[in-house]
Amino acid sequence: MMSAFCRLRVGGFHVVDVTRPRAVSDTVATNHGGIAAVAFTDARLELLDIGATPSTFEFACAQASSGAASYIVCAVYRPGSATFFVDLADVLDRLATFVEPLFIVGDLNVHLERPADASSVQLVELLTDYGLSCRVAAPTHDLGGLLDIVV
Repeated sequence: MMSAFCRLRVGGFHVVDVTRPRAVSDTVATNHGGIAAVAFTDARLELLDIGATPSTFEFACAQASSGAASYIVCAVYRPGSATFFVDLADVLDRLATFVEPLFIVGDLNVHLERPADASSVQLVELLTDYGLSCRVAAPTHDLGGLLDIVV
């Protein structure tokens, strides 16, 4: 059976992915998880190693280009952690060295629909420090939460 990523690649899409690190060295078991970025057929994606190794979230950074335009895209999945903001600041420090426009997308599990929430305040302040802001204003969860971002 062909994997979803293989089917996308055969269909002409560009895919970069980072598999979820295994907790044990069992290479026989299926590894569910990881993160990927997929681009349409006229775009090109190249996985970027920015040298960061956060322990509180998964991420994949790619340089996306189409024609003369070039962007940096960082896809993030955060299951939850108190030290998340330290790791995120390290990734943002590294991404700030690129001259291309930056997009950060993903599931941060921070309730931005609660502007007074301590984690929401901390995320908004951290993004603001880098000249970034969340562009999603409507709920992204079926129960009404704003957990997924486009920055």
